[in-house]
Amino acid sequence: MAVMMLGLLIPVGLTSCYTHFFIKRFLIHYLHMDMNRRRNILLHGIMLLLSLPAVNIYGIYAIVYFHLFVISVALEAVNLILKRYKWYRFGFMTGIFSIVIMGLIFCYGYYNINKVSETDYTISSNKVDGLKILQITDLHMSNAINQAELKEYCQEMSKLDADIVVLTGDIVDERTPLADMKAACELLSQITNKKGIYYIYGNHDASTYSSDPQFNQADVKHEFESHGVTVLNDQIVTIENISIVGRMDAGLNRNRLSSEELLKNVEKDNYIILLDHQPLDIEKNASLGVDLQLSGHTHGGQLFPLREVQTLVTNTLVYGMRRIDGFTAITSSGISAWGYPLRTEGKSEYVIITVE
Repeated sequence: MAVMMLGLLIPVGLTSCYTHFFIKRFLIHYLHMDMNRRRNILLHGIMLLLSLPAVNIYGIYAIVYFHLFVISVALEAVNLILKRYKWYRFGFMTGIFSIVIMGLIFCYGYYNINKVSETDYTISSNKVDGLKILQITDLHMSNAINQAELKEYCQEMSKLDADIVVLTGDIVDERTPLADMKAACELLSQITNKKGIYYIYGNHDASTYSSDPQFNQADVKHEFESHGVTVLNDQIVTIENISIVGRMDAGLNRNRLSSEELLKNVEKDNYIILLDHQPLDIEKNASLGVDLQLSGHTHGGQLFPLREVQTLVTNTLVYGMRRIDGFTAITSSGISAWGYPLRTEGKSEYVIITVE
């Protein structure tokens, strides 16, 4: 976290320089202020102080700050064409256009995160036929979904009559109240299925990032198991000819078992489903005989353009499906998202995978 915040000092410094230029231009053009050296230094100092809180990239201040910056820079390009029109020049240079556009984007983001849809994938295998898997991930209970809404979604998903239900992490997080954590475990356990519900931890499920957690990893495990949900933490369960491998989250324990160690005793003739909250080791798992890997964690970017950035700087599957010979990996953007009830990229979803 500290390293990330230090790394953000450079973009924050650059944006503060742009903000200084933006405000200075307004003061000169509309208030006819004489920006001497002393006033320039004072203005730059104020802009720098106002920019520093944005190093906390997970805070709403940073989200507002960087959105305003990106929108304003984009409007600079438009200004080159439309600056001869007084109405545009006024709306742009006063920041009115930037604020209005940001408001519209945030309204869309709020609507989008609350519009949960079903995403379907169909894959083929010579090991099983007609297997229906329901994947739910990254609920982050209480961020954008409350107990009443979750109950409705669970009733909706029960109508799908899945064979297997998998919960691939971050069902709760450090901001989830204890009562909501318990309610989420109970409601999810009631989804209709034929072969069981299986849960793995995400990096947030143990209130990892809270200085005063209301519950821990053991509490979540107890709640799920008390309602009949199987918790897998570097463990394997076999149902008929289907083996479900539940990975320990890499964010909770960097010393988790390797894929080789975990899979060495799995019958390779079984249909092997690997659950890993973070979409890691995709190529390796494909080579080890895994048939299907299901992950979440990325939120499909959540805020534009994070999906594009993640895709460029990592080799992971940020969203969607990837096939490698007979192996399939699917990363869901999640039924909700973390931090703030906004999603300007991707969609909120639960996933149905039909194996034919």
